[in-house]
Amino acid sequence: MRTKGIASILWLDGSGGLLVGAGLWLLAGWLQPLYGLPEGLYFGMATANVAYGCFALFVATRRPPTVGLITVLAGANALWSVFCVLAFVQVFRSASLLGYAHLWLEGAYVLWLATMEWRHRVLLSQGNTPADGRGS
Repeated sequence: MRTKGIASILWLDGSGGLLVGAGLWLLAGWLQPLYGLPEGLYFGMATANVAYGCFALFVATRRPPTVGLITVLAGANALWSVFCVLAFVQVFRSASLLGYAHLWLEGAYVLWLATMEWRHRVLLSQGNTPADGRGS
């Protein structure tokens, strides 16, 4: 990813989590049965996504965000990717293909986010990225 794209990774992370979580909540009556996931797992994922999205957007608004906060985001994303794999194993043979796809795609996406945030945590914390108008 080019330097210009790195500046928006925190915004992408937070808005993605918030949108997925809110979407899961808003469409629960339709999606939860379609996914074939247990209610507790489905609503737990929705709630975790909303909470994480709010925190990640909070971090994205810090000028500049600290390395510590970015490290927390990267660690949470890495843990969530492990959670997605464990959830997949837990619901194996009971979830629908759509439920499996959601778990795998979300797990892969947050692992990518964790990798990018960890790899570029110092650059992101310096506040001199192009999104700040101070970088190249």
